[in-house]
Amino acid sequence: MFLLISYDLHSPTQNYSKLEAGIKSCGPAMRCLASTWVVKTGVPAQTIFEHLRPSIDSNDNIFVTRITDDRNGWMPKSVWDWLNANR
Repeated sequence: MFLLISYDLHSPTQNYSKLEAGIKSCGPAMRCLASTWVVKTGVPAQTIFEHLRPSIDSNDNIFVTRITDDRNGWMPKSVWDWLNANR
C-alpha cells in the first residue's frame, strides 16, 4: 500500500533532514511535492505517524493517510512512473 505524508514545519529550528530520514526509513519513498512524500509500506498510517512524531515539534503539522487506487492529479511523469513501478 502507499501512504501519503504531508507536513509543515513551523519551528525556528526546522529539522527537515531528521524528518526526511524518518520518512525514508519507512520503506521506498518518493518526494512528490516540496513537503509531501509517498511511501510504499505495509505499516498502518497510525504507526508511521507515531514513528515520525519525535521528528517534529509541537507547533508543526503532519498528515499521514493511505492512498487508494482512486487517485488522479497533475504530477511530474517521474511520480506516476514511480507509483506504477512500486505497485
